[in-house]
Amino acid sequence: MQRPPPLNEYTGFIPNVQASQSKHAGGPTLTTTSWQPDRVDIASITAQEFFSRYVATRTPCILTGHLPDAEWKATARWSSMEYLKRVAGHARVQVETRDEGKGEAFGSGRKRRWMKMEEFLSKVEQGDTGLYLSTQYDGEEADDDGDDNENDEDWKEIDEPMEEDENDDDWVDEDGGDDDGEEDHEVSEYCKPPLQRLLSDFPLRPSILKTLTPQQVNLWMGAADQKGVSSGLHHDFADNLYVVLQGRKSFRIFPPSDAEKLYLNGAALRVFPNGLVQYPGRRVRADGAFVNDVAEWNLTNAIRMIREARVDGDVAAEEEAMVVLHEAMKVLDEEDWEEASVLRDDYQESDEEDGNGDENGDDKEETMIDENGDDNGEDEDFQDDENESDEEEESFDGRINTDEPPSFSLIDVETLKSGKNLDAFPLLKEARQTIFSVEEGEMLYLPASWFHEVQSFPSSATPKKSFGTHMAFNYWFHPPTQTTFANPYDDAFWEDQWRAVACLIDGVDDDEEDFTPGSLRHPLSLAARLSMARPGSWVMRSKEGGKFLGIAKRATNRKFGIAEKRGAAR
Repeated sequence: MQRPPPLNEYTGFIPNVQASQSKHAGGPTLTTTSWQPDRVDIASITAQEFFSRYVATRTPCILTGHLPDAEWKATARWSSMEYLKRVAGHARVQVETRDEGKGEAFGSGRKRRWMKMEEFLSKVEQGDTGLYLSTQYDGEEADDDGDDNENDEDWKEIDEPMEEDENDDDWVDEDGGDDDGEEDHEVSEYCKPPLQRLLSDFPLRPSILKTLTPQQVNLWMGAADQKGVSSGLHHDFADNLYVVLQGRKSFRIFPPSDAEKLYLNGAALRVFPNGLVQYPGRRVRADGAFVNDVAEWNLTNAIRMIREARVDGDVAAEEEAMVVLHEAMKVLDEEDWEEASVLRDDYQESDEEDGNGDENGDDKEETMIDENGDDNGEDEDFQDDENESDEEEESFDGRINTDEPPSFSLIDVETLKSGKNLDAFPLLKEARQTIFSVEEGEMLYLPASWFHEVQSFPSSATPKKSFGTHMAFNYWFHPPTQTTFANPYDDAFWEDQWRAVACLIDGVDDDEEDFTPGSLRHPLSLAARLSMARPGSWVMRSKEGGKFLGIAKRATNRKFGIAEKRGAAR
């Protein structure tokens, strides 16, 4: 079935229309642009200049040199396999696999396999080019298909997630309560194994993109020969700062405006002005935030502002907050009304404790909320529309291959490279590809939803018939929606989420107004990082309030926190 093209609102950079035609033997032509990304010495440009030239215009750029931040130590430390094994070797990771005999690319939809990081590193050292460490996902199932690997001795112990080892856990919930678990989840959204054990080797937020809000960091690693291994053609949902630590990367990229020409696995609905591609499912904003999540955030903030306004006797501020509250309640769809009700009840209960509600429950706030939230207070037309939308989203997510993300292309790598099967993808002939390399010691800035197929190679010094390691580290940032350096987003939604995560990692309360998240200037930072990077047998807690900081091998940094033996009564 022919899919309708997505609504294309992209206003960012598109490579020059003057392009060269790349003709392949026995096949049609591909359009390869004559444009190449700028190569800029990172020491020669400020963060504001970089934002204005490249981030705001949605233009890819290669930065020569690695991060100048004092916290950046990965270049020196991660070149040592022994260091990675010692510090992160016990972390459990999910590893992509491929059929090398068929020349298969990674990202082919195969289920990943579980193994410890030290075992993966050993296989990379041995030249196993069929394994690839990439982004880690929560709750992803390991491969348990017996037909695929029942005779593979190496995989017998790792086809399913390994049992918990109390000495190897990343970010252990020591109290057995919900609070620590929620904190662990928040941090894992930004940093998953094995990087949780390498936190002391990189800045949480690099200075070159200091006004963009971080989303996640990833480690990309494997072995390759001089033929290279491919990632498959796809796009990310975030701005990307990609740091090549070992080997060389060959990029084939296409602008977001080519979405309809690249035969995506998912049914793209819209390309936002900043390039972000939207698919069927929950409603999303151009900065990648789910509309419902933003509504809940607005609801929580509105309730807080109402409380503060009543304490201050500021009627105008209270009325303004009430408008925000009503809009947030209206936006929340049926599946999120339970959460909205919890927030509302929490407000009312607190309000009564403050003496603002009377015995009959005729509180002004309760009445105004109930006008939108009682029986049946929801707008019936709005409710019907939302329910209908939910049914459609649940029954159709637009993917052709349900084993792959919607953001992957159905075009095989061989077609991209040789063009011999291009007749099966006729629109590809109209797309604008750009091909370039990023060398070891360089970084690539790639705005959200720029399509890319990456070929990974060992360093140029590797003999032709031999293999070598390729490794990269990257930051994902929520895509900006404004062109102002100081305020690149429409609101503070993402920054509020980031502050909570960064303060947790740095070991401080997120209500400390004089603390800059990720700055690592707080005296608890070192203790928190050490304990989280080296899990062991001691619980580290802050002196004030006993806040959980992590697990340490020994009772170190006592002046920063309280060390107690695991299992000891508190």
